[in-house]
Amino acid sequence: MGRCIENIKEWLHILAQYTFHYTCPVCHTTVLYEKGIRPGCLAMLETEEGARTCPTCRRTARECTCTLSLPIGITCGNPARSWLAHTFYNCYEDGVLSKLLHNAKKEYKAALFDHMATSLAADLHALRRTERQEWQSDAENPWQGWWITWIPRSLKGYNQYGFDQGEECACRIADILGIPAVPLFVREAGRTQKTLNAVERRENAGNSLHLRRDLVLPEGPLLLYDDVITTGSSMAAALFLLAESGITAVFPIAYARTVRGKRPEYITKDTEK
Repeated sequence: MGRCIENIKEWLHILAQYTFHYTCPVCHTTVLYEKGIRPGCLAMLETEEGARTCPTCRRTARECTCTLSLPIGITCGNPARSWLAHTFYNCYEDGVLSKLLHNAKKEYKAALFDHMATSLAADLHALRRTERQEWQSDAENPWQGWWITWIPRSLKGYNQYGFDQGEECACRIADILGIPAVPLFVREAGRTQKTLNAVERRENAGNSLHLRRDLVLPEGPLLLYDDVITTGSSMAAALFLLAESGITAVFPIAYARTVRGKRPEYITKDTEK
């Protein structure tokens, strides 16, 4: 009888494998009975994330302390650094990291947001452990008293795709760190940032980004999240608005920071197929 039950379970498992098909949110390959990022894509993604280095100091994003070019002086929660990103984003077309960031803007796939949020939250935890004195926190939860907010996507992007990838990631980071997530900004109609040059980005960000009218000011230091920092114009506009409202303890964070360059040597077309 027991053997018969085991056989039934085995056949049901096989049936489920061929009945429920899922698509990898990075490469769009069909996988059987398995949600999330395909293991092959995840391995290449982690390789890319760890191999990218700052063009100035040649360190990874998690180790880099180069100043982020922002026009105002914000007192960050940690004076040793002014920002944190999980990885650097090299602007070429066919890497796994490029596919992830592209798809995260156009497809609501929880696995993408989970990966981005989990990766950055792990970096934040590591930062607090290695730089405990600079952060000056003795609480059991080192993030106690902190808040997190995000820079919203363009109104055009939200209307077209129906979600805000920044909000999705920020709320997941909040859950991991055990802190509240609060929407502080709204976007008015403006041009899409990715179509603009550096000067146009600064002007567009300043004109389209505003604080909410029903704003509830955080009572502690604030994490300010954006999925990708390219020129820093959106971050700068957001920090300026926060400073004007009296919020100056802000720590900018991002999943990736853009650097310009050619395709890294460790990525080949054969490995990406």
